[in-house]
Amino acid sequence: MALDAGNLDARNALGGIKLMENDAAGALVEFQSILALNPENNPALFGRGLAKRGLGDAAGGNTDMTGARRAAPAVSNDFWDAGLVPNP
Repeated sequence: MALDAGNLDARNALGGIKLMENDAAGALVEFQSILALNPENNPALFGRGLAKRGLGDAAGGNTDMTGARRAAPAVSNDFWDAGLVPNP
């Protein structure tokens, strides 16, 4: 079964799975592709920040995560529930 490229929720979940598997590069690709379709997708922006941090770009990651939290303060909750970030 193929992933529907337009299903951004499923693609965000896939990006999260890649983060859980320590595949920051794969997660970055997934979150970047979501943001190309919808630049205001805050879960993808937050996830991209986590992926950037995982790849050693702490400043870029923090910028993305802060921007996502500014637009949607609870955006980190799903990532926190999955154990990917400390307490939001």
